[in-house]
Amino acid sequence: MSTHRTIFMTNSGNNNFLDKLKPEFLFLAAGIIFGLFYVFINPPFQSNDEDRHFFRAYAIADGQISPQQGDGVIGYDIPTNLISVTQSFQGIPYFNGTKLKPGTIEKAKKVPLKKKTTTFYTHADKYNPIAFMHVVPGIFLGKYINDNPVWLHWFGRISGLFMYLIVVFIAIRITPVFKNLFLVLALTPMWLFQACSISYDTMSNALSILMAALFLYFAFAKEGKLKRNDYLLVILLTGLFPFMKNGYPLVPFLFFIVPLSKLGDMKTEKFKTISKAVLMGIFFWLSFSLPNYTWGKYLASQDLINDKYVAIHKEYKNDPKTHIKFLKENPSGFVSTVVDNILFQGEEWTAGTIGRFGYSYAKLPNAVLIIHGLVLLLTAFTDGKKNISFSTYQKAVVLFIGTGSALGIVVGTYLYMTKIGGELIFGLQGRYFLPAIPALLLFLYNSEFTLEKISKYKPVIVTAYISLILIYSIMFMSDYYYM
Repeated sequence: MSTHRTIFMTNSGNNNFLDKLKPEFLFLAAGIIFGLFYVFINPPFQSNDEDRHFFRAYAIADGQISPQQGDGVIGYDIPTNLISVTQSFQGIPYFNGTKLKPGTIEKAKKVPLKKKTTTFYTHADKYNPIAFMHVVPGIFLGKYINDNPVWLHWFGRISGLFMYLIVVFIAIRITPVFKNLFLVLALTPMWLFQACSISYDTMSNALSILMAALFLYFAFAKEGKLKRNDYLLVILLTGLFPFMKNGYPLVPFLFFIVPLSKLGDMKTEKFKTISKAVLMGIFFWLSFSLPNYTWGKYLASQDLINDKYVAIHKEYKNDPKTHIKFLKENPSGFVSTVVDNILFQGEEWTAGTIGRFGYSYAKLPNAVLIIHGLVLLLTAFTDGKKNISFSTYQKAVVLFIGTGSALGIVVGTYLYMTKIGGELIFGLQGRYFLPAIPALLLFLYNSEFTLEKISKYKPVIVTAYISLILIYSIMFMSDYYYM
């Protein structure tokens, strides 16, 4: 039976009402309802870097795929009113108690786009276009419905939300285990907040869940060996993944929870089977460099000069090559710095994976963060099946992928964003860890504590819980941002 047929099969023989409440459809319903609330309750352009991402997405929708050369900088011609309206919402000190005044958004909604009056914008220069293809259709369509800058932004958010919901819906549909966990995880306030923002994080997070679900399907539900189309699907997803946000080279290696027996017969085709595994591993590693060898090479071929970009790196003194050289000379200092930062900032990073809105200022109360964290752990621990068990090898794979990815994010941020020799890792936010979380939670999977007696109630229970937490988060944002 093919993967694609399995994805969309339903069990028509069971007439029990609770059995018809499938986790994927409950996820979709809750995602649409609460996602649309998130789209509009979060003030325009108020997510991390959303202004720059919006400008880049608009440029793509306008046909400006490649950046243009300016006077020592590169950028795009963006409508001046688009920039002015966006910037009018930047820098509002919500963290000091400032709130949006009544009528602020209504006033911005009356500003016309004036497409032909443009300004050369230089802060969204190198983003590859594939990373924004989930929001571009919404912005493109919005240009013909209502091209007011605020509405264009909302159309982009809605487009991104629906693409996210579709991808995760398929993931929950195909996975043989962790359906309820993926429901709770994908609707965790921070995950949904990112999905309802114009950001390349949206599809990076969605694909991390989809890949985990697909590999679980191959490992435990697919009958027989992987076929050519299965390999092509894996190559497509893992090849696309780094174009979304290129900082998670280990995540595709989660593929290796699939037993070698699913790749080939280890008795009669041992060399061929191992060769397949090795070739897949090589592709996963090389895929990390795909954006550089495609979009990066294309930009290099255009002889674009960006003196401003070089100047910023000199100012912050965070050249990665120089930093690596420094660390080789001070290995013990590097290790102690990383450990100290994990201990010192770990709580804040963890909070950022559950609920931290806007420009990372609006953190949900600690009690809510702790409750949701415990629910995620409990769901992971009890969402298994008696007839599906992880081997010690599979547990080792998910532990390595999860912890390795999380640690890699810390080290990568230290190398690329922290001043050389700095003791405090600069700029690392909890949302950066989201693609590593599915692998980390897989480590908690077990086939003993499955609560099978209430299995038919689980989707309803977790949906009711997630609805409560999302209602609370909407009320929280409403109080935080608005008078």
